[in-house]
Amino acid sequence: MRAVVDTNLLLRMAASRQHLPLYKAWREKRFVLVVSSTLLNELKNVMEKPKVRRFLPPIYGDAFVTLLHSLAVTIQASAVRGGRQAGRNGVPTKASRNTSRMFWPFLRAVEI
Repeated sequence: MRAVVDTNLLLRMAASRQHLPLYKAWREKRFVLVVSSTLLNELKNVMEKPKVRRFLPPIYGDAFVTLLHSLAVTIQASAVRGGRQAGRNGVPTKASRNTSRMFWPFLRAVEI
């Protein structure tokens, strides 16, 4: 099974330092984590914020991003115009009403 999670869940996974059930399930290979370069860039940007650094020191955040690069499946996010369409590898994409182009390879995953 494949799963795409949003930035908030990835932050929780990084900050939990292996205690979050979702993190454990991923490392036990109960599902394949799918990420995009857009998602990884967003994660890196969010991890640089001072309020995030209080609970996720840079050394742990960097190690988690490295782990994502080595163990997660990375896809190319597809930009679409209008409506919901299946993107590359079956990951849904969605265009925003407020912007002409928007990447949306983020789905919420239920904690296992």
